[in-house]
Amino acid sequence: TPPLPLDAIDGEKHIDLRKKECATALRLPSGELPSEEQLKNWDELYATVTQFIKDRYLMLRRIETGQTRVAYDHDEDPSTFSSGTERAMALWHLDHILYTSSTLVPLGRWSTLEDDEHSQNVGLPNDHVPTDHLPIAASFERHPHPRLSQQSEERLVQLLNEMESLQKAELNTQSLEAQQKRLELEQVHKEKNEDESTNDNETKSKKAKKAKKKPPPEIIQHIQQSRAMMKKLKEEHRVQRQEFMNERSILERMLLQYVLGTDVTCAQWIENGRSPP
Repeated sequence: TPPLPLDAIDGEKHIDLRKKECATALRLPSGELPSEEQLKNWDELYATVTQFIKDRYLMLRRIETGQTRVAYDHDEDPSTFSSGTERAMALWHLDHILYTSSTLVPLGRWSTLEDDEHSQNVGLPNDHVPTDHLPIAASFERHPHPRLSQQSEERLVQLLNEMESLQKAELNTQSLEAQQKRLELEQVHKEKNEDESTNDNETKSKKAKKAKKKPPPEIIQHIQQSRAMMKKLKEEHRVQRQEFMNERSILERMLLQYVLGTDVTCAQWIENGRSPP
């Protein structure tokens, strides 16, 4: 069966379903739970595939094929059966066809084990089917790929450029204001030191090496406040980019990915923006 939408499930149910999906994927014996290492590897694979689909805005659907594999149940212990007992067959969904629903419409598919009672009873391969998996196939009607109008494309690119220009201007303004304030504080500190050192010059050696001094408390405080303000502004910009992307359709996101190029995904743009050329 297709993977469950685990990111939409919370709490203990989420944990139980993760373990169940991992155990099914690894074909562990019935009742055996995956180890922490197996679960970690499965989580990483699941996250990688999910992000791959999101980054490329793929709209994948699955043909509802039936079970294609039938054999003795792997989880049953043959030693527990008495002589002459007929072992039951187990059926599995192991073969799938995925398609992009934006361009393909399924028209029909080959039947699978639901229409093969003989194979259900004796397993695969058998005297009628010389393979251990039933083959699957489907027919589709192909539709042209949908696309935005030229006017819509130009408008979207304009909105993107306007947002990036505004955010860049806000970052530059805050940076310049912080630099200017620091220069003013340094000038005040310099003048204060010159006044205090007037009476000390006679008692100090002119050749004495000046030690590197720590910035005064008011300048340190200004640096910390400036960094905090810049961090806050960058987070506000990230939220703006997230909202901008959330409002876009699949086609618009595909266009934005094309505009951003191959070096950055839309998800990366949301987090960090676009580096200047």
